[in-house]
Amino acid sequence: MASDGTVQPLYLDGPNGALFAVWHRPAGSASDTVLYLPPFAEEMNRSRRTIALLGRAMTARGLGLFVLDPFGTGDSAGGFEEASWTGWLADAQAAVRFITAEGHRVAGTMGLRTGALLALATARTERLERAVLCQPVESGLAFVTGLMRSRIAGAQAGDGPRVTTAGLRETLATGSCIEIMGYQLSPALCAGLEAATLVEAGSGFAGRIDWLQLTSRPTGPLPQKTADEVARLAAVAAGTVASQAVEAPSFWLLEEPPPADRFVLETTDVWFSAGPATAA
Repeated sequence: MASDGTVQPLYLDGPNGALFAVWHRPAGSASDTVLYLPPFAEEMNRSRRTIALLGRAMTARGLGLFVLDPFGTGDSAGGFEEASWTGWLADAQAAVRFITAEGHRVAGTMGLRTGALLALATARTERLERAVLCQPVESGLAFVTGLMRSRIAGAQAGDGPRVTTAGLRETLATGSCIEIMGYQLSPALCAGLEAATLVEAGSGFAGRIDWLQLTSRPTGPLPQKTADEVARLAAVAAGTVASQAVEAPSFWLLEEPPPADRFVLETTDVWFSAGPATAA
């Protein structure tokens, strides 16, 4: 895939420490840039290659992509156990200010999975024009509960002590971290994420929201559960909410994901088109 832009690794000052980012920048003068916010923990690592290809595709068409590592993740300062949801929101706001200070307009935000919650909340707080949500997590509470269940299932498969959801929550209540899939999750991170929902993040947002449902079979209508969630979001947003299915493997879950060429192409197209055909 050809690219007429540059890839600029950099650090910016965050509210809690240095933040690492990779800025895919079109060649030439100042241009619009999209702030990308990653998914949670290992999903972030497994999606990096696909997002890098997305950045190249976007810059080839004259739009930048600013890929942020929030505090405690990736190459940013801090450990995962030091991260908090409010801190990540503040990191995203700091990135918006940095991009603007560099003379570029922030065209909107984009997030994958839990990153979609951060992206929508940031777009609303910063009064941006657009937010693109890729396979968004609708409820942080359900997401954290799923993480806990994965920890319980892992413990049941081994010879270690018995683990329960109640026990994990008791540990958090004492102010201690819990370990899930090799990551230390702090009480502040869990509490903030559990309180986050797409409906709350998008309430009153006056810009455009594009919900991209990633699926191996993009034909036909959205699943009813997803359609209901899109409708709930549209009911509280002040702007336009649109949705579409996009062909993609579950690259955020796979250690060696197959190419996601259609995801790269169609997600780039979303930023250069009037929007998906289906509006809620």
